[in-house]
Amino acid sequence: MKRELSIQDNRQNILDAALHLFTTRGFHATPTSAICKKAGVASGTLFHYFPDKTTLIGELYLSIKSEMSKVFSEADIKDLPLKERTEKILWAYLEWGIENPEKEQFVMQFCNSPNIAEEVRKEAHSQFTWTDEIIVQGIKLGIFVDVPLEIFQVYLYRSATGLLELIRENNTDLPLEELFNYYIHVFWNGVLK
Repeated sequence: MKRELSIQDNRQNILDAALHLFTTRGFHATPTSAICKKAGVASGTLFHYFPDKTTLIGELYLSIKSEMSKVFSEADIKDLPLKERTEKILWAYLEWGIENPEKEQFVMQFCNSPNIAEEVRKEAHSQFTWTDEIIVQGIKLGIFVDVPLEIFQVYLYRSATGLLELIRENNTDLPLEELFNYYIHVFWNGVLK
């Protein structure tokens, strides 16, 4: 049992080290030797789990997206009206992003990176198909504006990450709940009069 735990610990230590180094240095400026050093493992151990740096970055991306999907789906209370469900999911994203700044920054940095293989990107997206269903239902009910799904997804994601960036860079004096309420107001009502 102890050996299994050690194997899992090594893998997680590598992912944690890679996360920190990729977000602070970038993909190309992070050699595998630096990841090994930070993780406290030999290079053979890293390559045992991840044959190359591209595989490592893909695995890291998938693990974070999987965590995000789990957190957001747990916040989705299906008995609530769609508008409230949406707000709870957005609040969960905000809380998760505040609690996990490196993970959120990594996803922002690498979501359009050529270092993320297309099959990894598709697998990550498949973990969020349940949100597509909420959006489509909201459009059908007239709760959301009737735009193509991909436009809605981009707007939703970019506006939420922008809010997290505002908080992370400490560019607001507003308390978190008030900031979120303004965000939700703009989300439902837009910014144009």
